[in-house]
Amino acid sequence: PATVQAAAGKRVESVFTQVSAAGGSPALFASKTKFSLWKRSWPLAIETTRIQLDNARLARSVRRDLRDHERAFRFVHLSLPDAAGHEYGFMSPRYLRAVQQVDTLVGSIVDAVRSDPALVGRTAIILTSDHGGLGADHSDARRLANYRVAFMVAGPGIPAGADLYELNADDYRDPGTRRTTYRQSPAPVRNGDLANLTLDLLDLAAVPGSEHNSDLD
Repeated sequence: PATVQAAAGKRVESVFTQVSAAGGSPALFASKTKFSLWKRSWPLAIETTRIQLDNARLARSVRRDLRDHERAFRFVHLSLPDAAGHEYGFMSPRYLRAVQQVDTLVGSIVDAVRSDPALVGRTAIILTSDHGGLGADHSDARRLANYRVAFMVAGPGIPAGADLYELNADDYRDPGTRRTTYRQSPAPVRNGDLANLTLDLLDLAAVPGSEHNSDLD
């Protein structure tokens, strides 16, 4: 579809619109051209869009932006593991090398934050993935390797090495290896929580009409 709104058949807000409405200047850095959908969907809310297929060059753009611009929110997408997984197999040696490469790139962004007195101590970093995978693809929704993903948060007030389930015991429950439904309560941590967790860290209201993690206080 031309836009997210065209696909939904109605107005759809996002983390970008919420941050922009509060006076922030969101930026989008992505390594797949399909993310241009987001720029078309929220053209006034996303101040800067950088789509670069080369992950290393994209990470350099993020580091420059951290140095040169004050922003409330940056979304960064790195594609190396996904590309390697689809071409060579998820958890294959080439896939694991791609994960190592991305780990290094993420580390360079983290180092850029930690080395900047204006950013360290006031910047949170959330890291997650859209899916897992094992072997040729990730399409079987019943396989743990496909639906289990990383979800990590680092920043002010978040103790290093802590478990998100222990920190949020009243609101979330670790599902172990079970695949859960959206009706489960308490819910597991999901990658769909990312937008409203970001907004909560910025002391902003949840995305209107959002499904996940929308009742934070």
